[in-house]
Amino acid sequence: MARLKSPDMPVFEIIVNLVLTGWINKAEAGKCYISLVFISSNPFSRGMAHIISKDPTTYPALDANYFDHQIDLDIMAEAFKFGRDLANHEPFKKVVAREANPGLNIETETDIISMYDPLLLRDDYASTGPNRTGEEITWLANVRLYLEGPPRQL
Repeated sequence: MARLKSPDMPVFEIIVNLVLTGWINKAEAGKCYISLVFISSNPFSRGMAHIISKDPTTYPALDANYFDHQIDLDIMAEAFKFGRDLANHEPFKKVVAREANPGLNIETETDIISMYDPLLLRDDYASTGPNRTGEEITWLANVRLYLEGPPRQL
């Protein structure tokens, strides 16, 4: 909790995409879009990834376990409100014509939180960092699950 209370620690990260993101409204042909994507920096909810096959081409079993803790939903709701407010200030206000996703009909805290329904969110198979494997801590599995590390002495 100390990290969340510290004014020097970010609670979420903002990624600016030059495309329309979201699942409610679709992009119109010939229009330019900018999207703000919020990522929690310190989620309390924890997921899992388990190897389910000896075949390296088989994806592992993944359960992101999004929003298992209410505080994660609360943080994302605050991030959403921050982003909506940010769009009403310069320089964004000058380039943003209107909110396309999710739309101005999302008004209440309950509406905002309902957008983050875990069934609507999904991750494609991707590495979020190196994973340790092997007998020594210097061995890592890279994103293609190849072992990287010092040569072994036989």
